[in-house]
Order: sequence, then structure tokens, then C-alpha cells
Amino acid sequence: ARTNNWKKIAKLNIEQWPQPKIPRHWKEFYSKGVAFTYWQGPFYAVGHVKKAFTNLAGLFRPMPRGPFTKSDMRVWAIKSTALAAENLMLAFRAYGFDSCPMEGMDEQRVKKLLRLPGDAEVVMVVGAGERDTDGVYFPRVKFERENFVKYV
Repeated sequence: ARTNNWKKIAKLNIEQWPQPKIPRHWKEFYSKGVAFTYWQGPFYAVGHVKKAFTNLAGLFRPMPRGPFTKSDMRVWAIKSTALAAENLMLAFRAYGFDSCPMEGMDEQRVKKLLRLPGDAEVVMVVGAGERDTDGVYFPRVKFERENFVKYV
């Protein structure tokens, strides 16, 4: 997860649009909207001002809230990375493989192995392969869905 590359990614979204004409709303979002959302200003001061105005506007209409601070940016980057990992895991399953997201790894060694920059944050390691019907070490254990799912 990275919090300092949003400008580069926004620019790439415009430059690498697959058709000759870029839709106006797409170009405006990636040239103005992304900057408004993710630019925090010096010492994250702009983020705090945006938070006040967003919370005020949120009293009258639905509003995305944040990110406003350095820690908000970190949470945003981790959530986005986790969603990308979910898509990777779904793709593995579509091709007949299983996967397992894992945390609790030696982050410094993973960063060194993958040659990641110092500001990158390892969100998880994803193991993938063919399922063993008997489990790897012991029979598979599945908990009741009600322990994790809330129906609304």
C-alpha cells in the first residue's frame, strides 16, 4: 500500500485511456476530483479544513468522508490494496486454484525480497495453489456463517 503515488496514478488514468476521446467526467475526475480528495496540503492542514467543510455539507446530503489525515490516507491505501487482493483471489478461484490471505509476516523481509520502497506497506501475503481435500496439516475447519455475516 502506498499513499504518495496518487498523482502518478491519476495521470496514468488519463494518459492510458483506451479510446481516442476521453469522456469529460473521467478527465475532470482524474485531473481535479482526485487532487481535491487526496491532496492534504502542508502538514495535512488542508485535510483538516476539508474535513470541516465535508462534515458540514454531510449534514444536508450524503458525502464521501475523507481521507483527511495521514492516517486516513494510510487506511485508504490499505483498503484499496485489500480490495485488489480480493480480486486476485477471485481470479485464482476462477482458474481452479485456491488462495489464502495471510498477515503476521516479516514485513521487512518481504519488502527486501520484493525490492519495495521504504514507504510501501505490505498489507498481506497471498498464498495460492491447488486445494488438498484433506487439508494441509489437519482436516479443514469451517465456522458457522452466522459468526461473521450480519443479514440486514
